Amino acid sequence: MVPESLAVAKALSDCGDIERESDNLDKAEKNYVQALEIRQRLAAGSLAEADALGNLGFLAWARSDLAKSEEYHNRALALREKLAPNSESTAGSLLLLGLIAWRRGDLVTADKYLTQAHEIYERVSPDSFNVSASVNNMGLVALTRGDLAKAEKCFRQALAVQQKLSPDSLDVASKFSNLAIVADRRGDLAMAEDYEGRALAIRRKRGSRSGIAQGLSVLGEIALDRGDYATAETHLRDAAEILEQVLPNSEALSGALHDLGKVAKESGNFVEAERYYLRALDIQQTLAPGGEMVAGTLGELGALARANGDARKANDYLVRSLAIVERVAPCHYNPSGVPNLKGPGVVSPQRVRQPARWRIIRADAQVQATQFPWDKCRRDYGKKKMDDARVVARARSRDCIRAGCEDRHPERTKSHWGCEFDPVFRFRKGRRVGTELEPDRHMAHHHCHQLYQDN
Repeated sequence: MVPESLAVAKALSDCGDIERESDNLDKAEKNYVQALEIRQRLAAGSLAEADALGNLGFLAWARSDLAKSEEYHNRALALREKLAPNSESTAGSLLLLGLIAWRRGDLVTADKYLTQAHEIYERVSPDSFNVSASVNNMGLVALTRGDLAKAEKCFRQALAVQQKLSPDSLDVASKFSNLAIVADRRGDLAMAEDYEGRALAIRRKRGSRSGIAQGLSVLGEIALDRGDYATAETHLRDAAEILEQVLPNSEALSGALHDLGKVAKESGNFVEAERYYLRALDIQQTLAPGGEMVAGTLGELGALARANGDARKANDYLVRSLAIVERVAPCHYNPSGVPNLKGPGVVSPQRVRQPARWRIIRADAQVQATQFPWDKCRRDYGKKKMDDARVVARARSRDCIRAGCEDRHPERTKSHWGCEFDPVFRFRKGRRVGTELEPDRHMAHHHCHQLYQDN
């Protein structure tokens, strides 16, 4: 038996790094835990123990276990701030805690941690990998806020530093992926596909299976936006197959399954779409029960149930979805995906449908589910009441749709859309698709029903 020593702990930690980079996360965890146990026995309260805690925290981040990751990084940060307050390792803990806050949608806390990390890196190691990582992650926060200009500036700055230091690294691939997201958000699908293709080429060259899956997922989403469902399905199935092996029960896998559900729905296969959505929902509810991804999937299940004519089921899903969306600040995208196992910062846009759309579908489902005594309504209130209700409903539904469009694409003007925000089921990339719901008629029925109940 090899005697315990700090050198043995260092060797175990190095082996854990190798296993992690090879996507063998279970083996990596075993090595990291053994290294931590030795360091706690031989050097409790030291920077060596903090390093071991940080490794386990980063592993939990890679698995999308934000609670466990936060616990490890907080413990590591407490030791580092006490022993080396202005060191790169302290900045590393702050950076990861900032990313955890960002993934939870707490952008104020994320800004605070990431700014502190960036200030330390600028002082102790300018023009380094660490500066690139901190600038990149500040770009992620800007992207989440919808500030595409700032996000692109940060990503380009991070990419320039990274290409100078290691041109073919996985970190360079992560910066290309983030630029692809910016291009996608602007509706430039050709540019987004080009950036993501360059990222995927690097990941294939480096043999990063999780990175390859992330690239395939993003390319699948781009193909889905283009309406190329066959290509989207191929990319997303390949991504899901890899993720089932290397990152099971992760946000990345739930995102691929969610998008496969969209492909099946757009192709008219509602049974398969529901199966994919429910699998995605199971994972999301395990990882973040009240999170925005859960809201998005519930919203899609509600829309699917409505399309199937099951109004009561649609209403149930949409009520649950809206309860989450109205509690957490609704943002256009929930950045999520496969973290680069050599460094944080890779994201894949997980689209979340806007509340305005869900409210319209829910109102329509409520009307269908209600047994409304129309004859009695006409007899009691007469034609004028019905007409008044329709006028109110028409105005409210148009305001609701206008808000939904401006929420999703605040930079686009009325002239860009080329229409007066007609009542439609869904907008995508400036195109009207889907079926008109005539929400003014349905909402008029709803207002008349409220009149009937109130009296």
